[in-house]
Amino acid sequence: TSNNNIEELLVKKYELLRKMNNSIKKITNKKDLLKDYLDLSTTDIAELDTEYFKAEKLVKEYALDHSKVEKHKDYISFLEKIRIINEDIESNKRMHNKNVLQSNKVIKSKAGSIVAKIFKYKLKVYYKTNKADDTDSF
Repeated sequence: TSNNNIEELLVKKYELLRKMNNSIKKITNKKDLLKDYLDLSTTDIAELDTEYFKAEKLVKEYALDHSKVEKHKDYISFLEKIRIINEDIESNKRMHNKNVLQSNKVIKSKAGSIVAKIFKYKLKVYYKTNKADDTDSF
């Protein structure tokens, strides 16, 4: 499912951030730039996504201030890989949101609400996405 795909992509993003953190240590001797983001205790997908995005932003800001990092092959590779992961995450969020929209419409219908009560189905939550035209605006 799209939810499982997002989890797998976040694991990849975590590994990429960890590797970039190690590269920054080697390039600039800065210890644990991303420590707070790599030691998160939450398992909530939305929260991890938000925190990893903040970590990614921190790396980019740090690289702008340190030309050694900005020009390093590890950083250039990091940018490309993180871009692909982010696109895949957004795509999976949109797919999840479309499925949730359909499911929630059925649950809100008269017949669907009866079945939902019997089987204890609940409305599902949308992911926030970067696209304004997505279902998170419903």
